[in-house]
Amino acid sequence: MNNNDKPNGAGDSPPSQDRGTIVAETNTPIPAPTQAKAQAKPTVWPLWLALLAVLAASAAGGHWLWGQMQLQAGAQADEVAKLTAQAEQWRAEQRQLSVELAQSLSRFEAAQSASERVYHDFTDRVEAQLAAQSQQLAQMTAASRTQFLLNEAQFLVRQASQRLQLERAATSAVGLFELADQLLAQVQTELGNPAGLMATRGQLAKDLAQLKRLQAVDYTGVFFALDAILVQVDELALGQPPREFANEEVEPAVIRKNPDRLWAEITIGWRNFTRQLASYVRVKRLEKPVEPLLSPDQEIRVRENLKLKLQVAQLALLRADGKLYGANLALARQWLEEYFPVSFERNHMMEQLDELAARSVNSELPDLSGTVQSLDQFISQYRLTLGVRP
Repeated sequence: MNNNDKPNGAGDSPPSQDRGTIVAETNTPIPAPTQAKAQAKPTVWPLWLALLAVLAASAAGGHWLWGQMQLQAGAQADEVAKLTAQAEQWRAEQRQLSVELAQSLSRFEAAQSASERVYHDFTDRVEAQLAAQSQQLAQMTAASRTQFLLNEAQFLVRQASQRLQLERAATSAVGLFELADQLLAQVQTELGNPAGLMATRGQLAKDLAQLKRLQAVDYTGVFFALDAILVQVDELALGQPPREFANEEVEPAVIRKNPDRLWAEITIGWRNFTRQLASYVRVKRLEKPVEPLLSPDQEIRVRENLKLKLQVAQLALLRADGKLYGANLALARQWLEEYFPVSFERNHMMEQLDELAARSVNSELPDLSGTVQSLDQFISQYRLTLGVRP
């Protein structure tokens, strides 16, 4: 098909024509739309029925939804009313609790104020009682300390008197009296110089002066020296050397008594030479009957009798009996010289006895009962003043 056979509007449009015009020209002569409208009219009513059904369903759904909304709104209103009522009830209870709390608080404050007043009153009474008791305790403590010092001084004075009478220890008695005087000085300061205590201290000063003037004899040292000699008695030999050498001194005694050592050695050598020479030739003159050696029983008796003399001397020493003391020491020395042979131990023991016999054990002891009685009298008066039973 050539270009001339194309219908109008099917081919190329002229360039000078408008496209809208072309469309109008082409749609005018065709009767197709009119025929379509005529054919579609019988099929419209189902759509309207469907539309009406939809509208009816929408109306029914809206009505149901409105009813549900009304029911829910009513329920919410009831719940709100119930909650409002509960809130009002809670507020009322809160107001009631506030009122009760305020009342309880006021009652508590009143009770607290009353308790504070009672506590302050009790504290004041307790403090007053404590102050009174503290003052009374201080007085009792001072009195107790004074009594303790007085009792201690009384004990020291009595102890000094007993030691002086039993042990004759003047040095110990002086020390005890001085310590007792120091304690009484403290009591005198605390009590304000009472007359009775001052008289007691005056008597104590007199007795102390007598003790210091007393000749100091070492009774204890002499007693133990005699005890040491008693121990040495069992170690001495009996009846071994011959009797003709009883007056001869041994070599150590010669050396001790002679300050010149050379002359002492010469003397010892000469005596040893003459003794050795005499052992070969000896001449005896029996002017006295020959004394037999002591038997074992006799040796025991000699030793025990010697110990007895020394023990009697010890007892005489404790009693300050100078005559009995010297007599027993002299007898002990005589027994040593008569029954025991010459030896260094025997001579040394005899020298110790001579030295002990030269000591004077006689001493007039002062009477300390004045101080004891004066202090006892003052303590009794002081206890009566305090109301304490003796």
